[in-house]
Amino acid sequence: MSRRIINNNNISWDQKDQATLSYKMLFDERTPEEISGSEEQPDIEELLAENNRQWEERLRRARKDVYEAALQEGLEQGYKQAAEEIDFKVQRLDSTLKEAHGEWQERQKLLDPGVIDLAFELAESILEIPVENPEIRNSMEAELGPILQRIEETTKPVLWISESDREYINRLKEEYAPGTTIYIRTDKSFNPGEYKLESNRETVVHTFKTMLADLKKSLTLPTWKP
Repeated sequence: MSRRIINNNNISWDQKDQATLSYKMLFDERTPEEISGSEEQPDIEELLAENNRQWEERLRRARKDVYEAALQEGLEQGYKQAAEEIDFKVQRLDSTLKEAHGEWQERQKLLDPGVIDLAFELAESILEIPVENPEIRNSMEAELGPILQRIEETTKPVLWISESDREYINRLKEEYAPGTTIYIRTDKSFNPGEYKLESNRETVVHTFKTMLADLKKSLTLPTWKP
């Protein structure tokens, strides 16, 4: 069998640009170069950038939604916690005030007798000081005048008064009992406005100490004194 050797040097090859045929090119009468040039190729970088923008927008919205939800939950939780703390503090304050008030009442019970004793001691000390007051004499006339009117001479009445009230009492006697014999005596222990009327039927004592003692006795107040 004879062999034929083809020498590439003796063959002339077409060195034009080659293009890969697609399925569409097989039924298109245009050349591959015309088809390739007529179709606009997409920009890959622009597509990637747009895709990134979309994902960033989705991420931003997701972060915003999560933040708002967390904020709302935090506010609600914060309000609830604050309300609980306020209720706790109010209850604690109320309990403290009630406890303090109870302690104050207990201490007041202990102090009241001493304060009352001191008040009466001060009043008794003040009564040792002679005081001439028109109001005292008016009160004296209102009480002593009716007694002088009803007193009988046969009871041998004796009226003890302060030296400073002698002239005033003499005027009262002439006004309320002009025809009755009443013996008027002075006593240094009596303050202005005080008197004691003694007779066979009764004894009427009007002294501020006696009035104060009667008031203190009528009140039946607690005392530290035995």
